[in-house]
Amino acid sequence: MKSPSRSTFASFMPPGSYLIFSAGTSTGTNPALLDRLRSAYAGTSVIIGRTVEEIAAWFSGLDPVLPGLVDVQAWRAGSRRYRLTQSDARIIGAVGRSDRFHRAYP
Repeated sequence: MKSPSRSTFASFMPPGSYLIFSAGTSTGTNPALLDRLRSAYAGTSVIIGRTVEEIAAWFSGLDPVLPGLVDVQAWRAGSRRYRLTQSDARIIGAVGRSDRFHRAYP
């Protein structure tokens, strides 16, 4: 599923700019936790359990910055200081670089 807000945002990104994004994903997240979140935020927010593949699509057309789309704790790989304990929730993140204008301006 392509995110309309992401594609609109990317259409205005000038060359050399970066999209930095992190999100909770349903891939690897305990389904019971997603249900609890939906109940807790019912009527105030929409909790969407997007898959890793859906989140990866937000970076289409951008050059990935290493290490790519990974669990956020992997950005500090090798450092025990930032190591998270096992959790029911999975949060992933990435950085993508724009190398061109994505939209022609009138």
